[in-house]
Amino acid sequence: WIETLIQLKTLNLASNQITEIEGLERFIKLEELDLNSNKISEIKGLETLINLKKLYLWGNQISEVKRIESLTNLEDIDLSSNKITEIIGIYAIKNLKKLTLHDNQISKFKGLNWLLNLEELDLSSNEISEIKGLISLKNMKKLILYNNQIAEIKGFEELINLKELDLSSNQITEIKGIESLLNLQILNLNNNKIKDIKGLELLTNLWRLEFKSNQISEIKCLSTLINLEVLDLDFNQIKEIKKLESCNRIRYFSILGNEISEIKGFEVLTNLDYLNLRENQIF
Repeated sequence: WIETLIQLKTLNLASNQITEIEGLERFIKLEELDLNSNKISEIKGLETLINLKKLYLWGNQISEVKRIESLTNLEDIDLSSNKITEIIGIYAIKNLKKLTLHDNQISKFKGLNWLLNLEELDLSSNEISEIKGLISLKNMKKLILYNNQIAEIKGFEELINLKELDLSSNQITEIKGIESLLNLQILNLNNNKIKDIKGLELLTNLWRLEFKSNQISEIKCLSTLINLEVLDLDFNQIKEIKKLESCNRIRYFSILGNEISEIKGFEVLTNLDYLNLRENQIF
C-alpha cells in the first residue's frame, strides 16, 4: 500500500530490519529519507529521488558510498557508524551543506574538495592522522574531528569562516597553525598533549574554550579573549590565575585537578556563576 503514497515528502524507516533499499523509486517528491539503524550494506535504488535533501543512513553496514551522484539536491547526509573507508561518490553533490561520517574507518580526506558549499563536516572517531584536501572549503563553519590520530594543526589555514572546531582526543602537542582562524568562536582541544597555548591571543571571537586533560601550566595569553564565556582547563598543571581582567564575561570556569594553591585572580571575573576548583592544592 505504501507504493500509492507518491506525494510523500518525508519517510522515516529507522530502526527496522531493512537489508536492501528497494521499492522507493516512485517517491520522486521525497525530500527527507531516514533509514538509520537498519542492516543496509549497499546504497542503491535511490537514483530517481532527485528532490531528496536529507538522507540519513546512520548505523548500517555500508562500506562504500556509491550511486548517489544523481542526488544533486542533497544538503544533509549522515553515514555515521558504518564501515566506510573512503569518501568517494559524494564529490558531485555540489549543494551539500552538512556531511556526517562519525565512527567509520576513514584515514584520508579524499573527494571533499569539490563540495564548495559544505558548512558542517563531522569525521570524528575515524583513523585520520593529517588534514589534507580542505583548502577549497571556504564556507566551512563547523568541523568535528575528535578521536582521531591527528598530531599537527595543519591544513586549516584557508578555512577563514570556521566558527567551531573540535580536535579533542587526538595526539596534538602544539597549537601552531590555529592563529589564522580569526572567526573561531568554539574551540575544543580536550585530551591532547598540549603544553603551550601561545597563539590563542589572536582568536578574540572565541566564547567557548576547552583544554581539559593537557599539560598546560601558563594561561597568560588568554588575557586578550574578551568574549570568552566558557573556559574549561580541568586536569592541567596550572599553578595560578592572573591577567584575566579583560575576560570578565566568563560565566563558567572549571579548573579542576590543577596545582592552584591560592584563590587569587578570580575576583576580576565578576560575571562568574560557576567556578570549579576541586582537586587542587588550596589550604
